[in-house]
Parts: sequence; C-alpha cells; structure tokens
Amino acid sequence: APVFAVRAPIAAPKVIKGAETDQRLKMTG
Repeated sequence: APVFAVRAPIAAPKVIKGAETDQRLKMTG
C-alpha cells in the first residue's frame, strides 16, 4: 500500500493526460 500511495500521485498526471488526448482525438477524428 505505501508504495502505491507514493506512485499514485506520480502516475495520475500521465493517466489524466492520456484521457485528455483520447478525448481530443475523438472530438477531432
């Protein structure tokens, strides 16, 4: 659990960016 707690804040921005780019691709494509 402690390891996930440390990794989560670092990985979250990447997941959010991936979701944003995916939505943009759907909107433009």
